[in-house]
Amino acid sequence: EGAQVFRYYNAEKTPTETPMMNPVEFLANNHMMSSGKEEKDLLETFATIFHHIDPATFHEVFQAEIPHLYEMIFDHPALLHIAQFLLASEATSPAFCGMMLQFLMGRLEEVGTSDVQKSSVLLRLFKLSFMAVTLFSAQNEQVLLPHVTKLITRSIELSVTAEDPTNYFLLLRSLFRSIGGGRFENLYKEILPLLEMLLEVLNNLLTSARKPQDRDLFVELSLTVPARLSHLLPHLSYLMRPLVVALRAGSELIAQGLRTLELCVDNLTADYLDPIMAPVIDELMAALWDHLKPQPYSHFHAHTTMRILGKLGGRNRKFLTSPPALEYKPYADDEASYDIKLIGSMKDRAFPARLGIDVAIDKLREQPKAAAAKKSDAFHKQQALNLVKAQIKLLVGYDNLP
Repeated sequence: EGAQVFRYYNAEKTPTETPMMNPVEFLANNHMMSSGKEEKDLLETFATIFHHIDPATFHEVFQAEIPHLYEMIFDHPALLHIAQFLLASEATSPAFCGMMLQFLMGRLEEVGTSDVQKSSVLLRLFKLSFMAVTLFSAQNEQVLLPHVTKLITRSIELSVTAEDPTNYFLLLRSLFRSIGGGRFENLYKEILPLLEMLLEVLNNLLTSARKPQDRDLFVELSLTVPARLSHLLPHLSYLMRPLVVALRAGSELIAQGLRTLELCVDNLTADYLDPIMAPVIDELMAALWDHLKPQPYSHFHAHTTMRILGKLGGRNRKFLTSPPALEYKPYADDEASYDIKLIGSMKDRAFPARLGIDVAIDKLREQPKAAAAKKSDAFHKQQALNLVKAQIKLLVGYDNLP
């Protein structure tokens, strides 16, 4: 009941129509618009009250009231601060995280809804729960452990039929980011049987991805799967294609791809690693060479790439058996063109000067049969010859012509 008081801060705000956006953008937009410093301070003071009640009462209150709090967040997104504060406080985090995860797992099917507000609130609550696991790993790892297998498998299953399947992969990204870093041995053991299935699904999705943001999401998930390198060894081939794509993506993915590749080079022998890299080695090396650029290109990317190539030693040139894929440009500068203003157009449009040369050559070869065509044939062939001569002069230039 006390949380309803904070509707006061929402009373003077008029709802605005928001353009189409993904859940992350939607929640960030609402969060920025609806939270002032005074409101945040009062919300934290309100949440602090629950630090002073005994654990049994705390559990009884929130076991019943989390659904109510969830519904109120739709009307006033700033109430997310209450959940965030309780999850980030050591005294209340394990109990509240357990109840929150149990509630959220019951609503996992709703994450894929096309209702952006609902999906964004659910994703935010999941993310805050995962954050609590990162903050208090000793206590909260055991809280997440019973849910992690179902969370991954159901997310992949539900993504097949969801209205907005990307939401499930945003959920997995939040999970992987929170439990990465090698501190959650029990969670890694729980995920271990799912590794092959998970990497295979992500590779298939990467192959069929059309949007760049979806492609980047699947690449990041592939490269941040929470597992030790020793556990990934049997499935290392699934990382090669995402690795190549990462090295040609944005700055963050490039850094992730370089870290992953350097980890493999440092810890695996040439006899083991080279056959796995062989199917993509040409693309991989070309992607690495693209990062060998002087400033203002990223100093970090260039030096990390040089370090990796140095660790590979002579192996980085071993695969130079085919010519590099170079971009062919028929003209040093812009292609010769002339401007024509078409009927209905507001401005001139550049047409290539070579336009019509094939027609002119065909005209010179033509043998007319009809009497009318024979009569005008000489004139048309003369014009065709003039066009061919003009084109030749454009190609050879005007200097020192005979």
